[in-house]
Amino acid sequence: MGGEDTELIPGDGPSSGISITLTAGTLEAIRRKVGKRGVSAYLEQVAQRQIERDNLDELIGAFEGVHGPADPGEVAAARARLADETRRRSRGERLAGPGAPRGHRDSKAAPAVTRRAPTAFIPRSSRS
Repeated sequence: MGGEDTELIPGDGPSSGISITLTAGTLEAIRRKVGKRGVSAYLEQVAQRQIERDNLDELIGAFEGVHGPADPGEVAAARARLADETRRRSRGERLAGPGAPRGHRDSKAAPAVTRRAPTAFIPRSSRS
């Protein structure tokens, strides 16, 4: 794809056409969501998200190799805090206290911002 000295990351570089095979049900579900003209863009987003998830799985595995697995109780508590903050933001409630994200303490939650996904993690062993 890229030149010898250029490393492309998901989402960068020119578009390149390929042929793929999907089951009829999967293709129909995609077309219902995005229409006939949106299939390629939808599949590009899905592929980028999957690559990010795969890279995150590798990063978590490397972290756990050094530090051991996360404590299930701590993970459950963190998920509960995040779910509570999400509910409160969706209701427009004010966030306060030490659990509130930095910059949002005692202030209205910031409006949703559309951002480009962070650059994917590429382990050193996978780099050319």
